Amino acid sequence: MCSGIPVKGVVVDEGEQETTNRRIAELTAKQVVASVTRKAIDVPHISEVAGAVLSKLGGATGFADKFVNTVNGILEENPNSRLALTALTEVSKLVRESTVMRETAPDVRNISDKDLEDELTRFMQAKLADGSVQLAVSEQQDNGAG
Repeated sequence: MCSGIPVKGVVVDEGEQETTNRRIAELTAKQVVASVTRKAIDVPHISEVAGAVLSKLGGATGFADKFVNTVNGILEENPNSRLALTALTEVSKLVRESTVMRETAPDVRNISDKDLEDELTRFMQAKLADGSVQLAVSEQQDNGAG
């Protein structure tokens, strides 16, 4: 059994991969924060976007009705299908994520650039670690700018 993680045909030690992922996440977070001036950014909180989407779908209850009807239809038609299993998996993910994200996020305007970079780094590290995000590696290197 191979203990490393394959990267472009090369086996990389898991500790080395974690260090690389952390460095990539740190550099990306630094670039994101540096590229945005707080006065020029007008991004709604994700809860505002979710609220607008839910409103267009008939509110939380209307969305839930549509979602449950769709899942039930899939389960009735073929309960062992890949689509049915995926639907149930997504429901379990929704429950897990809603539990984790229950707390209100702080207002970004009150967070220092360093704290924002740290938060983005932790988020990106988690996504890199669980495989939900894959990065295309470029030739560009950190020149110490930032």
